[in-house]
Amino acid sequence: MKNSIVLLIITIALAITIPSMSQTNIDLVDNTEIQSGANIKINPGNYQIQDLNNNGIIRIVDRDDVTIDGADVNVTGMDTTGYLIYIENSTNVTIKNFNSASAFYYAIRAKNCSGLTIEDNNFSYNQKDTVGWIFIWSGVNEALGGGVLLDHCSDAELMGNTMVQQNDGIAMYSCMDIRVHDNILNWNCGFGVRMNFTDACNIHNNDCSHVNRITDPSDCAAILLIVSNNNTVEYNDLTYSGDGIFLGQYEHSDIPNNNYFAHNNCSYSPHNAIEATFADGNVFVDNACNYSHYGLWLGYSFNNL
Repeated sequence: MKNSIVLLIITIALAITIPSMSQTNIDLVDNTEIQSGANIKINPGNYQIQDLNNNGIIRIVDRDDVTIDGADVNVTGMDTTGYLIYIENSTNVTIKNFNSASAFYYAIRAKNCSGLTIEDNNFSYNQKDTVGWIFIWSGVNEALGGGVLLDHCSDAELMGNTMVQQNDGIAMYSCMDIRVHDNILNWNCGFGVRMNFTDACNIHNNDCSHVNRITDPSDCAAILLIVSNNNTVEYNDLTYSGDGIFLGQYEHSDIPNNNYFAHNNCSYSPHNAIEATFADGNVFVDNACNYSHYGLWLGYSFNNL
């Protein structure tokens, strides 16, 4: 009997000290620090908040197993600076259902993360400029602004999101194994999907059409791949964009690309439906490249099929 009482006391103590995985409702305020194991529901409503320190209104740093649900939440930043959510050195983080997040530099910035899931959000009308030349070789610190920025991330999935009317839909720098599918990334003025030094990703069933700038030409594209290898890009709508697909290697031309592009509609480009320069070993299968200034521009490229 005495042992049973001791066991009961220990059980009660454990129940009190172990954090609950049940959902917690919170209001949105600047510099909200999220803990590991948190399941957060942002209270519905319209918020206008400035990310004063440009380090994230919601911060997830060195955490694991976090879910943030923004259903029926509309967030407006200030002066297209800062981030709604900043994630760093974290794993298994899910961001979902935000009704809107606008007027930020990027709605989400993630660095050194794995296992991210970003689904069913509207991250539109963030940083946007419509004129000027885009330097496609710039690094992550010169990113153009837009919906989601991934930096040295892996094993992530972005699906069912809308990210329009800004510079980038999704930008990835030094990433690997990112799955981007069933997103609306059209009417941006930099890139629908930007990939710099990003490998082994699958980009499919996205609408990246009408990606253009007032400045012409300006190197904008529905999908950009700079020194990015072993990627699969298929079944995307890339029509009416500066370029439909744009690959660049230049001084890195000794690195095999081995990307696979299939069943994309790249038509109606004022420049090139598909451009691949200094690129090696890429495969182009059954892509529509009609009604463009050039169908395929493969300058200095080799071993292409």
